[in-house]
This record gives sequence, structure tokens and C-alpha cells, in this order.
Amino acid sequence: MPHVLKGGTTPDGEPVRPLGRLMAQQSAPVHPAQTRPEARPAAPDTASDDRTDAERHRPQVSADSLERVQRLLHEVVTSFSRQREELLAQLRPSVIRLVVGMARRIVGRELRTDRDAIKRVIDEALAELGRSGRVVARVAPADAEALRQAASDKLWTPPTMVELEIVADPGVAPGGCVLESDYGQVDATIATQLDELTRTLELEVRPQD
Repeated sequence: MPHVLKGGTTPDGEPVRPLGRLMAQQSAPVHPAQTRPEARPAAPDTASDDRTDAERHRPQVSADSLERVQRLLHEVVTSFSRQREELLAQLRPSVIRLVVGMARRIVGRELRTDRDAIKRVIDEALAELGRSGRVVARVAPADAEALRQAASDKLWTPPTMVELEIVADPGVAPGGCVLESDYGQVDATIATQLDELTRTLELEVRPQD
């Protein structure tokens, strides 16, 4: 005999649920239990690894390498010094000629513009001679005429203890003189003075041993 459900209960006394509610419960999505995110492992220290690799692959400088570098530098410096001395040796004559040439031009310009220059040359030559008595002064013809005129005009007076004779000598370049006395000779020509300048310069620039 079929059982009749009464009062919304089963024969066992369980409450009867409506079919629609039961189907809704069965079709509801089941949410999985929420879980805590797992801790991620720490990222490796790549910067530290890079430094370690760089130090590992850094070239090691040995004592032999340093010695070779020092020896090479010494050879370079020595070669440079040798080339410098050779260059100076090649330039030395040219430099001396340049200086003497400049001196010659300066003296020539002074003689052309300063007519009293020959007077100073005579006075300095007499002072170098340093003797009294008779002295012959050989000068260029133009300078001889200028000296005689200056003495006549009282513009120039030779030292009183010297008996000076002016002689025109075409062999003496203008601006110079040659003094002759019983005690010796003083060559104060321009050529001789420039030769003396050349010798002095050669001694000054001569390489030291």
C-alpha cells in the first residue's frame, strides 16, 4: 500500500523539502576552500654573482709583466732623450748662425744710424789696450773722416796719455778698428767681434759630458 506523505514529512519523520529548492542546492557552484598563497623563493642576488664573476675573470698582473712594462718605459725615455740630443746637435750650428746673423744685422743698423758708434769702439779698444804712448788706429775711410772732423770740432777727444794717429784703411769694415802700438795689437773689427761671439755661443751650447 502506498505511503501518503502528510504534513510535509517522510515516514521516518524527516521534513520534506520542495523539489525546486533541492535542485537549486544541487546546482549551486561549489567554491573550493580558500588557501593561503605559497611563499615564493627569494630571487638570487645576480649583482653579487656578477661581481664574483668579474673578480674571478679579472686579469692578474704578474711581477714579470710589471717588469716588462717598466723596462719598455725606460727604453722609450732613453730613446727620446737620445733623439733629443741628436736633434739639438743638428740644430746647434743653425741656431748659432741665426744668432750671429741677427747680431750682424743689429750692428749694421746701428752703424748706419749712429755716427758716434765708431768713437765708442775706439774708446773701448784703447781701454782694452791699456797703454800710453803712440797708437795707430786703422779704421774705414768714412770712419777716419768722421773721427778727424769730430776731433776738429771738439766733439771727440782721445785720451790725453795716448798719441793717437787715425789711418784710413779700406781693409777695415765700417764700425770697426785695429789698434797698433809698441805693446801689441787690438782687433776690434766687426768680423772679429762676431767670430768671438760665435766661439762663445759654441762653448755655451756644447753638450755636457
